Amino acid sequence: MSSEAWINLKPAEAQSGTSPPDPGRKRVRNACARCRRQKLKIFRTYRFPNHHSHDVDAIPDAAPAEDSSIDRQRLIPVSDIIGVSFPPQDVSHALLQSYIDAMHWYLTVFDESSLLSQLEPIFRSGLAEAHQKPLLMLALVVLVIGIRFRNPIDERLDSADVERAGETLVEAAQKGYLFSMEMPTVESVAFSFLLSCHYTFSQQPNLSAIAMDAAVNAAQAIGLHQESTWGTVSFVERQIRRRVWWTVFTGATYMALTHGRPSRVSEESCNVQPPEDLEGDVVTLSGSASLEVRRHDGRTQPLSLSSYVRYRNQIYIIAASISRHVDASRSQQAEVVAKNTRRLHQRLLEWEKSVPPELQLETYAGCEYGSDRPHQRMFAMQAMALQMAYDNIQLALARPFVPEKREPTATHLRACNHDLRNVSLQQCFTSAMRTSMIGNSSTVHILRSMENSPINIHLGVHAFAAGVVLGSLALRSPVLPEAQDCKRGIVRIIQAPRAAGLTAQVWVQASAVLTDLLHVVASEEVAALLSEQDDSVRTRILSMSPFGKPPDCKPVGGRRFGTNITADRHGVRRGPWRFRIGRFNCFR
Repeated sequence: MSSEAWINLKPAEAQSGTSPPDPGRKRVRNACARCRRQKLKIFRTYRFPNHHSHDVDAIPDAAPAEDSSIDRQRLIPVSDIIGVSFPPQDVSHALLQSYIDAMHWYLTVFDESSLLSQLEPIFRSGLAEAHQKPLLMLALVVLVIGIRFRNPIDERLDSADVERAGETLVEAAQKGYLFSMEMPTVESVAFSFLLSCHYTFSQQPNLSAIAMDAAVNAAQAIGLHQESTWGTVSFVERQIRRRVWWTVFTGATYMALTHGRPSRVSEESCNVQPPEDLEGDVVTLSGSASLEVRRHDGRTQPLSLSSYVRYRNQIYIIAASISRHVDASRSQQAEVVAKNTRRLHQRLLEWEKSVPPELQLETYAGCEYGSDRPHQRMFAMQAMALQMAYDNIQLALARPFVPEKREPTATHLRACNHDLRNVSLQQCFTSAMRTSMIGNSSTVHILRSMENSPINIHLGVHAFAAGVVLGSLALRSPVLPEAQDCKRGIVRIIQAPRAAGLTAQVWVQASAVLTDLLHVVASEEVAALLSEQDDSVRTRILSMSPFGKPPDCKPVGGRRFGTNITADRHGVRRGPWRFRIGRFNCFR
């Protein structure tokens, strides 16, 4: 089939005028495996040998058995199954490769070689079996994301026809969405997760959140969160299931943090081991000697590209607990809130200590890499993603306990330990300032390399959150020197997308909002300066405890706050109490 014929292809029902037969409706409805096992156990216990099979599709938590009919295994056109044909074989392969290059190193949902082996005959012949519909739906959304992040220099993909084709594929994916939820499989969970990602990339955050919740529900419905229920499966299948679950777990937690709500998933509600490396994943950084400690058994293994996924999973396990803690703190006693906050903060610090140099952003600061070193580029992007996720999670933990200009009216915050509030204030300042430096000359080349990757969208969300925190800190005391540091941090975030050539809408919109926030800070600063009536007021302002100073630090040499302000190599002004914006050390 030519490219033109494929692009102009309409769904099957539009061509024929009737709805295509749904092969799934021919399936034999029977009890799900768990229900059948329980029923057999009861009948064996009471010695009733002549039990019968019954339809149980109307009973909650039961599922239809798979159809074993001959029709189920007959090859039919893909368009008869999902309502649209795939692109020509060479275009499909190019789009799949675009997805892998842009997404697979960052959000590892499936095994590349396994998926290719399944899709190769389908792309070549345009035929598939009816029971492969979940796989075809997954392929649909993979191709859609591949179109969004396609290589602009690939002539096969550089045309308006490909854009129109993407719209057709999206329509087919949305139309088949409910089917994937009615018969959940591992592939349909991955499909729902990637559809949520597509909505995020398309500036549809509400649809993204709904699809992510559906992915969590589907995963839990098939027991993906409990590895003990999987039974006997192959090594590759087990690793794929682990990948899908942990990707959904991190995605749902990220969604909860960005929407300010408790996570739908938690460490206590799941029992799944971290995924291990598969063939093709064992890619190490040249000259690297670091070993990764496996969390579940304590053994070590060489660091690889998949190590990032495991470290990311670990920190999002903590993040899920943080989202629930922040939500629960509204109704808890102050002592309980303080205790849990310190415990979670300590877990974050311990996680940071465990990150090897190959996944630390400072390792790649000022180090340019060429096209001949793609693996170093990927490790550098993973390092930046980890650092920004870490800082964002620290902000999520600390920000609710930072008072505004006036004392908070909420009883639980007002009663919180004073040192806890000071530490939270310092953590917000440090994390937000470090996030603001991703566009510096030493790391902008890493940010620039993310232009054609979904990670720059997620980093834009993190950067915006950091900018808002810096603005709120500056508004607390707009005339203090630290407020000037906060304003410079906001400016760096605004300038970062321009310096790196990032054009994602989240960066554009964040820059516009943060620019307005700068004007608000400047206006408040002018108002504060004009309100100073005499030296006594000015002295009172300068004597306020700075939020750049940890509560247990003493001024060096007995100097008074506001004197001997110096600037570091990043241009961040520092007072005499000394702290650094590198690896966190201000709370250790």
